[in-house]
Amino acid sequence: MNVCFYTFATSKLKGDYIDGFKPKTSSMRLSKRNIWEIVSIAVIIFAFDLIVKDYLFFHTIAELFSISIMFVLFAITWNSLKFLNNNYLVLVGVAALFIGILDLLHTLTFTGMNIIKSPIFFANQFWVATRFFEASVLLLGFLFVPDHKIHIKRLLAIYTLVTASIILAILYFKIFPVSYAQGFGQTTFKIVSEYVIIGILICAIAILTHKRKYFDENTYYLIAISIILTVLSEFCFTLYVSNFDFVNKLGHILKVLSFFMIYKANIESGFKRPMETFFRDLKASEAKIKDYSVELERQITMKNRFFSIISHDLRNPFTVLFGFSELLLEKHAKYNEKEREEIIQNIYDTSQKTYRLLENLLSWSRTQTNTLPFNPLRFDIKNVLDESLVLVRNNAKLKDIEMKREYHTDWVMADVDMVEAIMRNLLSNAIKYTPRGGTITIHTKQENNHLQVSITDTGVGIAPEKAKNLFQIDHAKSTKGTENETGTGLGLILTAEFVTINKGRIWVDSEKEKGSTFSFTLPVG
Repeated sequence: MNVCFYTFATSKLKGDYIDGFKPKTSSMRLSKRNIWEIVSIAVIIFAFDLIVKDYLFFHTIAELFSISIMFVLFAITWNSLKFLNNNYLVLVGVAALFIGILDLLHTLTFTGMNIIKSPIFFANQFWVATRFFEASVLLLGFLFVPDHKIHIKRLLAIYTLVTASIILAILYFKIFPVSYAQGFGQTTFKIVSEYVIIGILICAIAILTHKRKYFDENTYYLIAISIILTVLSEFCFTLYVSNFDFVNKLGHILKVLSFFMIYKANIESGFKRPMETFFRDLKASEAKIKDYSVELERQITMKNRFFSIISHDLRNPFTVLFGFSELLLEKHAKYNEKEREEIIQNIYDTSQKTYRLLENLLSWSRTQTNTLPFNPLRFDIKNVLDESLVLVRNNAKLKDIEMKREYHTDWVMADVDMVEAIMRNLLSNAIKYTPRGGTITIHTKQENNHLQVSITDTGVGIAPEKAKNLFQIDHAKSTKGTENETGTGLGLILTAEFVTINKGRIWVDSEKEKGSTFSFTLPVG
């Protein structure tokens, strides 16, 4: 993941876009960088195995890495639905969430984890079921290439039904065929299933080759490599005798590499190329307003600030992630259980913050290109305010901050998702700058044809000169919170965009060391 984001944020942006916004042409085949990424990941995993010499720990880390790739792939696909013009990548990207869930259950039920105790080897059953699911998605996805319309809600319902059926069949009804037996090894059902899965994957490769004209060449090669690696992985799982032998281990390494390749395919089409389009459009806008020097300067400053967020704030978390991961890889034996848990918690917290930043970046870029869906509905804002409080309750509790409500039922006409994002950003910001033991209050009042929502905190306050530029990206700069929390300032920029789209306005009243009140309005429903 570091390669994808870091290379895009630095090399591509600095080389291809800042210098005149003209993208450089690249070879339309699997690049040397892709090959080096595969080799590098494989070497790291093998080195990790040599250091650890504990199969259960190796299996857990390898699976968690694969699961993380699947969850991130789903998140990026979900936030890039308007950008992705390839139905196949949409189907695979959305399925990633459910594959990740099933693989997580495979990990938790693996022999030695002792989380779900049973004489039945659930982990092997989850493996077979998940690989059937994955291979079927890779094959049947071609039915929607090139121009069949995908109903996302219907797709989610189908994936949910399949996943729930697998879980119930294995853990509740226990009707899924036995796949591994103590003292016997893999059952005939398990081995035959692996060969059937391999057959499905080979068919998928054949159809991919037949329909390669619907994929750009780099995406085609990434998908093909991913499926080939999956075939090799499945072949390994037809040969092992014990859940802990080398062939089993090799199969998991190949699985990690195959997941990484399909992740790369979606990143290339769902994030990188759409961003290229975005910056080309920005260049065209600058050409149209070249006679207006003040506006042009503002656009350039905004662009540079955006680049800064991507190249700096999106790269730094990965430095942290790789730092802590390296500690676990090289020195895990030196740490006790509590210290390892703290390191894992840091990795988790950093991943969450990075995901939120990426989500904000994608949403903001979509507002700038007018590709963000706007679906105004009449709804009771009380429900949204209550749900927002629930989402931030744990963060407030960690700082002993009291959350107060002073509102009643009020109906507005707005986009529910955008209002949820507005509240989430403003409440998170209030918690960040409110010292331990403080108070945050949400209150509403109606003014003419608009409803005013205000979030008042007893925090550190904002200097007047900073407050007036708080919602402008060319002045966006986040300071550390009362307990050294970090951010980018992009959340408030996105909040202001969403308020404007919903035909409202946003402002802040603040006094240094006495707290702040962020207010915004929405049309009354």
